[in-house]
Amino acid sequence: VPMTLHVERLSADSVMERLVVDRESRPYVSFTVRQFDRSTGRWEMFYGNSSRATISRLAGQFKDGRIDWMSLTAPGESKLVAERTGPDGWRRTQYVSADRGSSWNVLFVDDLTRAAAPSP
Repeated sequence: VPMTLHVERLSADSVMERLVVDRESRPYVSFTVRQFDRSTGRWEMFYGNSSRATISRLAGQFKDGRIDWMSLTAPGESKLVAERTGPDGWRRTQYVSADRGSSWNVLFVDDLTRAAAPSP
């Protein structure tokens, strides 16, 4: 499904993402704010979307060239794994668990490619 992801740096330690997925019925829109907490040495993410009225909170840890985002809102039920697939590519895989994290099932996979910057 076609999607557009805009990333904007908010500060040296934080970024904001806005994702729009083109669907026939109506677009899916989400936002993410990611920030590095220097006091804990850990990444935090706040995520909301047009399908739910809640905001999710996740903690991220870099490991083996990827970052695993574990849900703090629904511990053991949801995680997102983001990994590079090349100099301009990323893959984000969303997993869910029905047994509090003993096993995981793939909910969706986003393969993203950086577009060329627009001409001024």
